[in-house]
Amino acid sequence: MPSFAVRKELQERYNIDRRHIYDYFHSRGLRVVKEDKHGNPTTAKDTPTPLVIVHNYPRSIDLHTP
Repeated sequence: MPSFAVRKELQERYNIDRRHIYDYFHSRGLRVVKEDKHGNPTTAKDTPTPLVIVHNYPRSIDLHTP
């Protein structure tokens, strides 16, 4: 996703709502990157990784059991 300054310029140049800009880029698979106050992308190093529960389902089901 383009930076805030670029999105702001698009919003002002074409006189459109910012939500339309977000929708356009989201439809292309892009997301907003969190930035610090200097415009550098931040990472979530302090945020713990969420627990993911994986179920072990069988890969195939035998439909021919009597």
